[in-house]
Amino acid sequence: ASQAKPGQEALYFLDYDAKGNIPASMPWTDLRPALSDGSYKNFLVDDLLAQQPVFMDTTAQEAYEISQPKPYHKLTHLLHFHSWAPLYYDKDQLTSFDLSHYYETVAPGLSLFTQNDLGTAYGQLGYSYHGGYHALHARFTYSGWYPIFSLQLDYNDESSYRSIARNDTLFRHSPAPSLQGRLLAYVPLQYRRQAWTTQVVPSLQFYLDNNRWYSKLSKRYEYSNFMLWQLQLSTARDKAQRDIKSPLHAGMTMGVMHPLTRELYYTPQSLFSLYGGTHLGILSNDVLSYKFAAQRYYLNSTTRMLMNPLLSSRGFEGVYAKKMRYHALDYTFPLNMDLSIPNIVYIKRLETTLFAEMLHAQQSLVSRDEDKTYRAVGVEASFNLCPLRINFALNIGFRATLSDAPAGSGVEMVLNVPYL
Repeated sequence: ASQAKPGQEALYFLDYDAKGNIPASMPWTDLRPALSDGSYKNFLVDDLLAQQPVFMDTTAQEAYEISQPKPYHKLTHLLHFHSWAPLYYDKDQLTSFDLSHYYETVAPGLSLFTQNDLGTAYGQLGYSYHGGYHALHARFTYSGWYPIFSLQLDYNDESSYRSIARNDTLFRHSPAPSLQGRLLAYVPLQYRRQAWTTQVVPSLQFYLDNNRWYSKLSKRYEYSNFMLWQLQLSTARDKAQRDIKSPLHAGMTMGVMHPLTRELYYTPQSLFSLYGGTHLGILSNDVLSYKFAAQRYYLNSTTRMLMNPLLSSRGFEGVYAKKMRYHALDYTFPLNMDLSIPNIVYIKRLETTLFAEMLHAQQSLVSRDEDKTYRAVGVEASFNLCPLRINFALNIGFRATLSDAPAGSGVEMVLNVPYL
């Protein structure tokens, strides 16, 4: 009998026989009260256990002690170093690996990793050595409340640079070591409905370093420190493991960068971008995506543009203009390979992107061209693979670009570690 339910005149239960569970009842007058020790006898299990010479689950349990709860102080448990590595690597830069600056991503040295028990505070301390220079690195992120804070510091024995006072076209080194830092605060708001994810992410970043330029107007050195306000909106349909990109997605980004010093050498700038993509159906799991971006520098008679542009592209890194409009069309598709070389590498697929870009620049800051349009085409191909029996995949390949912009054409290495 099982699932007993008391009634006013009888006890109702399920009685099991050859036909299965059958509802049954027994009047209260046919029942008599009896004391129970709380144990339940299963005769079939008892018979099977009696046939076994040793049964681990029936050993006597020793006396145990219940530990007393203690208060958890977040500040004293903020740092917990749990592992180390005999080299230095920056996991954030591994997503955009540049062969010409590989030592900033992976270099001989030492790394220490920390994470608190709650998983809300994690970071890294590192030392690296390259080209005769010693460097110290620190990364720390705290997500215990909104906004989320992320701090990045790099201290290098390589001297910082400054322009000399009498000749603004030459550079000389300052006796102070190079110091660079970034502080990021953001609020990742996310809404999910069925297979769709919508995100709203406002953020504020501060970039600080001790590189400086001499201003003839103020007769002082100006530091290249600035802050960046950004708002990112996006919505995307969930992608399967076989997909490279979401089969249907769209988004928008707005940003304003402003110097923290006087606007003598450094100018504010703004950026607006729209993007979207959809599954086309020509090839399996392909995605056709489009991006539009516009950037502007707010110059006056005394400012000079010395900041890096907010607009990122693959063939126009050498173009600087007061106003820029950018268009990009990408076609991405996978080629499943499922190729294995035992104990060496497993290649899951080849991920390929064909792209075409166009940049319209007005009032160039590095040439006499008042209004010019640049074009670029290229291909990016990377293998999605697991080397040396490592249980997570990485992408490694190349990007080839043909562009009519200054220093726009070339071939570069592509390395992406999705799970870091």
